[in-house]
Amino acid sequence: MNRLAVALAPLVLAASAFSAQAQDPHAGHTMPPPPRTQPATPAPDPHAGHQPPAPGAAQDPHAGHVMPSAQTPVAADPHAGHQTPAQPATVDPHAGHDMSTMAPPAQPDPHAGHDM
Repeated sequence: MNRLAVALAPLVLAASAFSAQAQDPHAGHTMPPPPRTQPATPAPDPHAGHQPPAPGAAQDPHAGHVMPSAQTPVAADPHAGHQTPAQPATVDPHAGHDMSTMAPPAQPDPHAGHDM
């Protein structure tokens, strides 16, 4: 019992000191006044010197870019001229197996390992 008390003593002392500081971390300290700051100067206008677009004028996203002709043929169909195979019917994984002798799957016991 004595060794346990000796081993726990530093923890008890640290916990009590920590809880005292947690109550008022500024106790016994003088806090300096906040620094005086100059009034903030407004940021320069990012639009100064720029002409706003005319109202209703739509910007052309393609201006300055070479666009292909609208008459460009569509890419050839890679399946053209090929016969697509018929889709198989849903495959039964039990086809060809005798399922009458199989027991239903065992359900796990929800109470296994618990004292009822």
